[in-house]
Amino acid sequence: MNTVQLECFLAVADSLSFARAAEKLHITQPAVTHQINSLEAELNIRLFNRTTRTVALTSAGWNFIGDARNILNLMTSARVRLTIHSESDSFPFAVGCPSPQELMILPSVIRTLHNEFPAMHPIIKSAPLPVLQNHLEDHSIDVLLCYKEKNSRRKLGTYTELTRTPAVCVMSPYHSLASRTHVTADDLKEGPAIVCDLRQNPRAVTDLQSTIPGTRPSSEVYFCERLENALVLLKAGIGFTLLPDILPLRDPELTYLPLKGGAVSSYGIYSQSVKNKAVTKRFIELMKDYFNSGS
Repeated sequence: MNTVQLECFLAVADSLSFARAAEKLHITQPAVTHQINSLEAELNIRLFNRTTRTVALTSAGWNFIGDARNILNLMTSARVRLTIHSESDSFPFAVGCPSPQELMILPSVIRTLHNEFPAMHPIIKSAPLPVLQNHLEDHSIDVLLCYKEKNSRRKLGTYTELTRTPAVCVMSPYHSLASRTHVTADDLKEGPAIVCDLRQNPRAVTDLQSTIPGTRPSSEVYFCERLENALVLLKAGIGFTLLPDILPLRDPELTYLPLKGGAVSSYGIYSQSVKNKAVTKRFIELMKDYFNSGS
């Protein structure tokens, strides 16, 4: 997989036209077709349904759009990082964020950190967790915000816990269950339910979410690739979802009910101590202060 393939894929996905994609990329249409064919062969899946008149994304193609953009963004940020001259006083500090939740936490922490280390060049990387884990292992990022990996053979460095996150049921305050003090597993077997991207959740929540589709008709199950998409449906009053409960990140427009008997996960920071030790240490301190204050 290379950048040309991904750029061609995204151009065709945006325009649903191989000819317009070729014009946008300033290459020939056969070249675009070749890149798409080679990408589909490498992934062993069809991304587009094509006829002589129409081009349409397959379900796999729709799912791949976010990953393709994330990969290209990672490559772009890597090029930016490498252009920082060694003689420069600036130095990069890269934070890995596998879900949009972390983006809500970081502004105040990065502001304080940058004030204390003016030469720091902050880089925020958003990508699927396995991609960011690879980057942490090869020291392309300094810290990774995520749930603790149990029984993992990866060399992710030192783990610092920020908070404990029980599984909760999230819904609109107008949902029929919203007036309760807690919910049970039996309460979740009926009615519309939303399943979020399982890659962004800890195993305890993933296991619970994976049971949802088998307990109700497919018409009552809504699959969302990203958490922010699920929040839109929840606020519209459509069903409920199961999430790990990170108190500072609760949405005030939604209701969060404890799940009786639900497992608790650990959320925190993985860090490598090879470089930027002082900045990494201070970043961890600021994050701990953030969670301890409940900001």
